[in-house]
Amino acid sequence: MTHSSKALVIGGGIAGLTASICLDMAGLESEVYEAYPSHKEAGSSFVLAPSGQEVLKSMGIFEEVRENSFDAANSSSFFTSNNEFIGRMEWNPSVLGGEFLSIGRTELLNVLLAEAKRREIRVTYGKKLHSAVTSPHDIKATFEDGTEGHGTLLIGADGTKSRTRSLIFPHIPLKHSGVWCIFGKSSPDCLSYDELAALRNSMNSYEGRTATCFVTHDGTGDNQSISWVLVGTVERKIPVKNFERKPKEGLRSELLDFVHDWQGPVPALIKEAGALTPVQLHCLDALPAWSSGRIALVGDAIHAASPLLGLGATFALGDAMYLSKMLREHDYPDAFSYYHHDRHAHIRSISAHQPFTLGASAALFTFGQGVPPVDWEGTDSHTLLNAPQPRG
Repeated sequence: MTHSSKALVIGGGIAGLTASICLDMAGLESEVYEAYPSHKEAGSSFVLAPSGQEVLKSMGIFEEVRENSFDAANSSSFFTSNNEFIGRMEWNPSVLGGEFLSIGRTELLNVLLAEAKRREIRVTYGKKLHSAVTSPHDIKATFEDGTEGHGTLLIGADGTKSRTRSLIFPHIPLKHSGVWCIFGKSSPDCLSYDELAALRNSMNSYEGRTATCFVTHDGTGDNQSISWVLVGTVERKIPVKNFERKPKEGLRSELLDFVHDWQGPVPALIKEAGALTPVQLHCLDALPAWSSGRIALVGDAIHAASPLLGLGATFALGDAMYLSKMLREHDYPDAFSYYHHDRHAHIRSISAHQPFTLGASAALFTFGQGVPPVDWEGTDSHTLLNAPQPRG
């Protein structure tokens, strides 16, 4: 790719910021456009798989990320909604590919934003993509406020409900998975000594007839909280006005009614939660490609990864770096082709195991979570000499 190329990165989350930084590492200019009117400090904690940590190391920002993260739980305990102990499972790092880290979405975003600023990458807020028009030599993005952006490539890093994806693959709809989640953060002070002790180095699940609550103890020292997610199933999508846009106190009241007969920590966690984030999970059929023309996709715009596993960030980090590596070494048609070919099969095999339904809590951490490693420094090996040779 020529060094005069400029990428318009749609989305200022983890995927978009990582893409812009990796493009800069590859010697390519980029500009980030984020739909939110300003930097939003929100979101719960999630885990970073070892392969995601390797990407951050190659970006030179892992130590700062490590300072803002903590070791993820290394076991799971299972309870009924009556707080009756069912069993315990230890997680073997050798099976999972190494140790996992837990970090808040805000903390990781802040590290990425600081690195983007250090590299003088422009991040513009309040820019929601409306359309994109490609010419033989460049691409024009038009935003809903009437402004435009001009470049040679467009990278869609705009999440599960990606507008970019809908522009290039309008016939592939986002599907409701039949699962709803409510993420919360609560103070450890609302739990008893025994309840806190049960969470030490463990992610615990409390399983009712129609929902399960996953609970972890986050942070160290003075920066501690209890992160939890209540997960349930529904036959039909819940109206947005009754879920995502429902006032927080109304949602809290409904949740407390829902768990009124539960024992153990869950009712207290809901009652004392400072933040409640309702999310209905969606899934996506496999895309025929991860690009079209001068447009490519990264992160949840492709994978629609279930937040129950926290693999979305790891996928996004690897996508952004590998796409940038390919663009460093090839013109964009070949770069986009190799990017899809080299990553999609393995990631799709992992995504196929993601739990979008209840009834198998242990599956959250029992399958291998390895993601294809990304060799940023190595040179590309797509040559005639190592291409598959014809038979006969």
